[in-house]
Amino acid sequence: MALPLKYSIRNLWVRKTTTTMTIVGMGLTVGIFICLMAFTEGIRSAVISTGSVDNIILMRDGSVATEFSVLDREILTQLKAIPEAKTTSKGEPLVSPEYHIGIPIPVKNGRGQRKPTRFRGVLPIAFKVYENVRVSEGHSNLAGSGMVMGRAVAERLGGYRVGDHLRFSRGEWTVVGILDGNGTSYDSEIWVDLNDLLSDQRKDQISCVTIKLKSIKEEKELNQRLTDDPRLHVKAMGEIEYYEEQSEALSQIHVLGNIVALLMAIAAIFGGMNTMYAAVAGRIQEIATLRFMGFKNRNILLAILIESWLIALGGVLVGSLMGLVVNGISLTTLSPMFSEITFQFRVTLGILSEAFLFALVMGLLGGILPARSACKVKMATALREE
Repeated sequence: MALPLKYSIRNLWVRKTTTTMTIVGMGLTVGIFICLMAFTEGIRSAVISTGSVDNIILMRDGSVATEFSVLDREILTQLKAIPEAKTTSKGEPLVSPEYHIGIPIPVKNGRGQRKPTRFRGVLPIAFKVYENVRVSEGHSNLAGSGMVMGRAVAERLGGYRVGDHLRFSRGEWTVVGILDGNGTSYDSEIWVDLNDLLSDQRKDQISCVTIKLKSIKEEKELNQRLTDDPRLHVKAMGEIEYYEEQSEALSQIHVLGNIVALLMAIAAIFGGMNTMYAAVAGRIQEIATLRFMGFKNRNILLAILIESWLIALGGVLVGSLMGLVVNGISLTTLSPMFSEITFQFRVTLGILSEAFLFALVMGLLGGILPARSACKVKMATALREE
C-alpha cells in the first residue's frame, strides 16, 4: 500500500520556510547551469550558423584558420575554371577571394578607445556567394575605402551610421552600409574592398577562397581533389565543417561551465540532504507509526524521495525562469581568433531538458540517504521516544 502524494506535499508545507530556502538554493544552481549552457550554445550557434551547406573554403594547407592562411592570387585562375562552381546568370563563377585580418577599430566618441574587429576584404562577387548576408542600410559599393559594418559591430563601436568616417591603419574609411548577417558572426565583421585592404596592409596575397557549389553532393569529392592537387597546396573543406572546427576552441568554456555547475550542484545536494535529514529526524515517531500501520519500507522511502523530487521540481521552475530572463540577451566576447564577436544567449528546449534531468539527479542524491536512514528506524525504539 503506497502513501498518498498529499502526504509528501503536506510535509513540505509544514516545513515551508526550509523547503522554500532549499528550492531557492537548487533554483540558483539550475539557473546558473542553464545560463552557462545558453552562453556556450549562443556562441556555438553564432559561429556554426555562419556557414552555408553549399559553400567550401580553401586555405593554405596546414593553416588552422583563414587569418593565418596565405594564398597566391594566381590560384584564382584555376579555381574559377572548376566545373562544380555555381555561376551567376551572366556566367560569372561564384568564387570569392578574400583577405581576413583583425584590426583594432576606434570607438565612436570613445576618446581613443579601440576594439579588435574582424575585417574581411572581398570583391563584389562575395555578396552573391554569401546568400545569408544583406546590406540593410546604405549600399555595398566598397570601392574608394568604403566599408559595410556588421550590425553588431556598428552598435558595439558606439553607434556608427552610414556616412560616418573613421581613421585606422594607414587611411580614412567611410561607412557606406550596414551589414545584416541574421544573427551569425557576419554581424561582428567589417567588409571592405579586397584591393583597398591589401594595399592598406601592404600585402599582395589573399587568405582564402570561398566557392559556392552547384550541388552539395559534389562537395566531398571536390574537396579531396583540390586538397590532393600538388599545384595548389590548399586545404579544402565545407564551410560548415570549417566553422565547427573553429567553435571547438569554445569547448574549454563548455568544460569550465560544467565544472562550475558540478561544484554548485554538490553544494545544492548537501543542502537538500540536510533539509531531508532534518525532516526525517523530526518525524521518527511518525515514520515508526506508519510502519506499525503496515506501510512497507519501500513505501516510506518512495514518499521521502518524492518530497526531495518535489523540491527539485521547484528548483527547476525557479532556474528555468532565470534562464528565460537571459534568453536573447546580447553579449560580446573574444572569438577564437581574438577579435570580438557578438552573440545572444540561447535557451533551447534541449538545455531545459538537461536542466530537468540535472535537478532530478540532485533530488535523488539529496534524498536517497535520508530516506534510507528513515527505513532503518526501529519501531519499538521510535515509539518509546517522546
